[in-house]
Amino acid sequence: MENILSPIVILGGGAAGLAAASMAVRMGQHVLLAEREAFFGGQYRQAGAESMMGFASCQSVTELRSLSAFSDSEGRISFDIYSEWADSILLHPKVDTLIHTSLSSVKVRDGEISRLDLASPQGRISVKPEVVIDATGTGMCAISAGVPYLPGDGKGLVMPPVLCLTAENADRELFLMKGIGIFHPESDLFAEIRTKTDRNGKIRVNLVRKGNYSGDLSAKESSGLQIGVRRDIRQAEEMIRRLIPGMSEAELIPFSYGYLLPEGPHPSGCHVLSEEEVSSGTVFDDWAVGRLRTNDGSVCCSLPYGSFVTREIRNLILAGRCLSMESGAFKKLRGLSFSLASGNAAGCAAVLSLAYGGRVKKIDMEYFHEALSDLGMAAPEKKHSDSSDK
Repeated sequence: MENILSPIVILGGGAAGLAAASMAVRMGQHVLLAEREAFFGGQYRQAGAESMMGFASCQSVTELRSLSAFSDSEGRISFDIYSEWADSILLHPKVDTLIHTSLSSVKVRDGEISRLDLASPQGRISVKPEVVIDATGTGMCAISAGVPYLPGDGKGLVMPPVLCLTAENADRELFLMKGIGIFHPESDLFAEIRTKTDRNGKIRVNLVRKGNYSGDLSAKESSGLQIGVRRDIRQAEEMIRRLIPGMSEAELIPFSYGYLLPEGPHPSGCHVLSEEEVSSGTVFDDWAVGRLRTNDGSVCCSLPYGSFVTREIRNLILAGRCLSMESGAFKKLRGLSFSLASGNAAGCAAVLSLAYGGRVKKIDMEYFHEALSDLGMAAPEKKHSDSSDK
C-alpha cells in the first residue's frame, strides 16, 4: 500500500473540486485531487456542450471570463474554454492528481479524519490529510465518516439528450441553410435545433432529442438512454457529412450530452440551508459565498459557512452538491456558478484552517472574509442573519 501525506485532500474533481484546488494553490498550498472517473471536470466536461454560467462573484468565474468563456449574452460557457480552465489547474505544480480513484474507507479518530483509503488501478493508497474537502457530489466522504445526511428526492435534474456538434472549416451560411432543413423540429429524432457561430468562427449545433424524460428512470434505463444518444450522434454526423454540401471535408467534433443526474444525499452540517432562506435572499453574517443568484436570476443570496462544516468532523469541509441544504434550496441554486463559488470558498477555508491543525470551525470569520474579498469573492450587500444561531 502506498502512503501519502497531504495537507489538503480534495475528493471529487468536478467543478467544485477544481475551484477548491484553484483557490488553495493560489494561496500557496499543495493539494491532492482525487477523481473516480477517467477525467476531471465533472458533469460539465462530460456533457461536452455549452453550459449556462449563471452568476456568482468568485475567483473561478473571473478566471473563466478572462479566457473569454462567455460566448453569448446569455452567459453560456463553451466546452473547450471550460476544459482549458480545468487543465490549467490540473497542470499546476502544486496540484497532485489521481484518476480512476475511488474512496474505499474513512478512518475517524477523536472527531477528525485521520486516514483515507483510496482504491486505484495502481493499488490501494493510504492518505493522511490535515483537512479534507468533500466535493464528491454525493457526500460520500462525509457520510462514510458518520455525518448524518438529508436524502435527495432521487429525481434531481433530468438533462434532455442533446447532440452537440462543433464544425470547423465549414461554410456557415450553407450549413445553416441545409442543416435546419435536415434537422427540422418535425423530424423523428429532434425537438429543437440551436445553431450559432462562436467567437472563434466555429459552428456549434445543439440538437435536442425528442422524448418524455422523467427523473424516475432506473440506473439501467439511464444507461440505455445514454447508449441511444451515442448512437444518434453517429447517425447525425453521418447525415451532416452526406447531405450538406461542403461538409464532407469539414472537421466535425461530436460530443454527447444527455444523462440522468439524480440528486444525491446532502450531508447535514452545522446549518442546513433552507429553500425559504434562498427564496428570500437571506444574507448571513458568516457568509462563505457573498453573492450568488438563483437559477432563474430572480434572487441574490449568500451561502453560510455553517453549511460547509459539520458538527461531527473537525477537519472536513463540504463543497458543491455536498453542501448542507434542503432539496428545495439545492434545486434553486444548482449549476456551474454555484459549484465554482462554493468550491472557491471551501479551498480558501481549507488553507486558513491549516493554521489550526485543520480544524475548520476555528478559522476567524473576519480574516476569512478579508481573504475571500482579496481573492475576488464579493461580500454581501447587507447582513441580517447568522447561521451559527440556527
